[in-house]
Amino acid sequence: MRPGWRNVWDPLEVPVIDITAEPNRHYMHRATVNIVAETSAGLTALRSSISEDCGWPDDAIAEARAGLSAAFPRDDDWGPAAVIDTVAEVLPCSTLATSDSGAHRILLSQMWQCKAAGSLMQSSAFCTMGAGVPLAIGAALANPERTVVSFSGDAGFLMVCGELTTAAELGTKPIFVVFVDASLALIEMKQRSRQLPNCAVDFGKHDIAALGRALGGEGVRVSSREDLKIALQTAQNADTFTVIAAEIERQSYDGRI
Repeated sequence: MRPGWRNVWDPLEVPVIDITAEPNRHYMHRATVNIVAETSAGLTALRSSISEDCGWPDDAIAEARAGLSAAFPRDDDWGPAAVIDTVAEVLPCSTLATSDSGAHRILLSQMWQCKAAGSLMQSSAFCTMGAGVPLAIGAALANPERTVVSFSGDAGFLMVCGELTTAAELGTKPIFVVFVDASLALIEMKQRSRQLPNCAVDFGKHDIAALGRALGGEGVRVSSREDLKIALQTAQNADTFTVIAAEIERQSYDGRI
């Protein structure tokens, strides 16, 4: 948990109710009260006891947003936060985003601002590696006129990159943004925090952009905000999908999540 995050959203200060069909044993998030029940029925039961004038306290939403902005700054010259900020800046407000699991998803979940309901799709408690790619292909198939962007770590992307042939054959045009640091960053961070040896978390840096070109789409490598802006603008006008390999340094998420 990043230092200072407690001041933004703390279950000890703001009551959080978690309703799930199974007990929370994954510990990916905390809640003040955990209710084990069928979700729809649980929400219905709660709604029946809530008056219409209930809502957020004055300025609470603005304070939470300001706290998030302070805890997750966007002014890096380059790195994972700069990638997310640049994508949000360049792509239209109607963009539908998808994400794999990993260190990038934790950061994305705090930084990405959804302009409409249902505009961010991800695997949360299941933490499914590789999920962002097929989610983006399906979303683009269902919304052919809408910009769809997928965020993946390079390990998750390599697990499912064969799905790019499906994107090509279906004629869909998602933009696949891949954080290339040649590491299972989140697991590597956990190993270091527990003072464990580095084991099976680092691997070679592959040409992710070339995979996009080889499997029926476009592919480009970027290592700066300006390069990423150009790649995103070009991708929006492309006739096929585009893989953007955003190359960042290992341990770039330190102090960020």
